[in-house]
Amino acid sequence: MKKLILLLVAVCCLSFVQAQSITKMYASGMGGNNNVDLNGSTLYYQGQLHNLQFRLSFEFTNGDIALEGGDQVIISGRFTGTTYEDGSSPHTIDEIPFPGILFFVPISGIAPNATHKFDDMVFQPVSPTGVNSQTGQATATAQCVYVSRYGDLRTSSPLSVTFYLVNNTSISESTTAAVKIFPTLASDELHLNNLKNTDISIYSLVGQQIAVYNGLTGNASIDVSAFPNGIYFVKIQNGTSVRTEKIKIVR
Repeated sequence: MKKLILLLVAVCCLSFVQAQSITKMYASGMGGNNNVDLNGSTLYYQGQLHNLQFRLSFEFTNGDIALEGGDQVIISGRFTGTTYEDGSSPHTIDEIPFPGILFFVPISGIAPNATHKFDDMVFQPVSPTGVNSQTGQATATAQCVYVSRYGDLRTSSPLSVTFYLVNNTSISESTTAAVKIFPTLASDELHLNNLKNTDISIYSLVGQQIAVYNGLTGNASIDVSAFPNGIYFVKIQNGTSVRTEKIKIVR
């Protein structure tokens, strides 16, 4: 009896592994961000989030199913997330469906266990107009539906990935360009030179404001020894002149 149960479990696991599925989601068209695996990635954009537009690509495997000419694969999904105005005030992104991709299998068909990439789906998330979103965290969930030419229907389990958005727009760098920040790989202290009545804000990867220092002039050192290891963003601002730098704290 025990052997039978183990055999059934093994068969079920094998069937799950071999089923058609989406294995990766990519983003392109955001400056230097091309074909970036979305899972855990940080995407840099310029401008407010409600103007953001990028392309989505999906990696799909048909598992143990041999696709025949006339079969269809449909990929659909949705976005949820949060943006942060000036890195502090949160605004929820409502759940946003993105347009589905329909792929028609060529006459020659596709052998089992093949991997395909679906490209060129433009996505533009919706954020409240006028919200000056500096950072954000979003989750993309997608799944594929296989429809055979005989009408058989098979739906994969959804794949969910979380990624981060950071606005690295510099309105005017004339005042902040001279500011030097080092080291970018810090452990105890962060040093800033050439400050001139400069405001410094430090944010976590998900947009939480960690520290604020206003009106700094000359050279300054910031104690980061109490900050947990990880990636942070340092916002350097003089009036309308804004610059953002990424640092990493490792001990």
